[in-house]
Amino acid sequence: MVHIFDGKRLASEKLDELTVRILRVKKTGIIPKLVAIRVGENKASGIFLREKKKAARKVEVEFVIRKFKKDIKLNELIELIRKLNKNASVHGVMIQLPLPASFSSEGRDDLINAIASEKDIDGMREDSPFTAPVVQAVNYVSSEALNIVRPPLKVAPLKVGVVGARGVVGRKLVRFFNRRNNPLIQETIPGKGNESVIELDLEVGDRSLKQRMQDADVLICASGVPGLIKGNMVKKGVVLIDVGSPEGDVDKSTYEKASFVSPVPGGIGPLTVYYLLENLVRSIEVSRKPKYTKVRGVILHHP
Repeated sequence: MVHIFDGKRLASEKLDELTVRILRVKKTGIIPKLVAIRVGENKASGIFLREKKKAARKVEVEFVIRKFKKDIKLNELIELIRKLNKNASVHGVMIQLPLPASFSSEGRDDLINAIASEKDIDGMREDSPFTAPVVQAVNYVSSEALNIVRPPLKVAPLKVGVVGARGVVGRKLVRFFNRRNNPLIQETIPGKGNESVIELDLEVGDRSLKQRMQDADVLICASGVPGLIKGNMVKKGVVLIDVGSPEGDVDKSTYEKASFVSPVPGGIGPLTVYYLLENLVRSIEVSRKPKYTKVRGVILHHP
């Protein structure tokens, strides 16, 4: 019998726990504040921002949406981001993707890299100190699946397929699962990355795509193509983690072949929002930790 993961319920519980940490922060006189920049009228972006604002309201985090028309100039947005970087009352800055088609991938990257790394709570910069919320959510759910599925999946290394491996989210997921000591994989080939991670890119036109998809024990779907994944594309007992938005990559009829499904809506999405806010709180907690330097064997404390 397939297990349907309830991300909405879990995220609600985790937000309740996060509230305790936020109250502790507020007692020091700090009001956690996140600024999200939205460009254009993308429908999915509007949905995501409403969900983020709703969750922020629940935990009493100040969530500000700066909305701009699609024809705004890149340098104007970069200047805004630089001002937000300098604003001590702002603890996190994020760009709501996707951007309008008028923005190139280079322009998108310029915006992301304009965000100070310590305020990049969405984990989009290459040198961000934060793991992207969606990656944290997928990691949690995949680990949960291994604990729940009965009979258990085969002993690691499992084969993890990432559909949409060249997209913004897909690249981060591939990089994460290619890390050494990943509990799902536990196998890395020096100099080659991880042969247990199957990169499935729709743009390549690979005729073996369907066969390689069927090799996956865990299939993470992040193509953004609604209903792309059909039952004849996956093996029986597969773990399906749908990251597609806003409608989901996995056709609902595919569920009957799976042992575990994180659906859209109600799966990865709510948990991703939680991890975004958790990153925000952690950024404040880290910034308030005492700093020390050692001078001639003497440890000096910098308040």
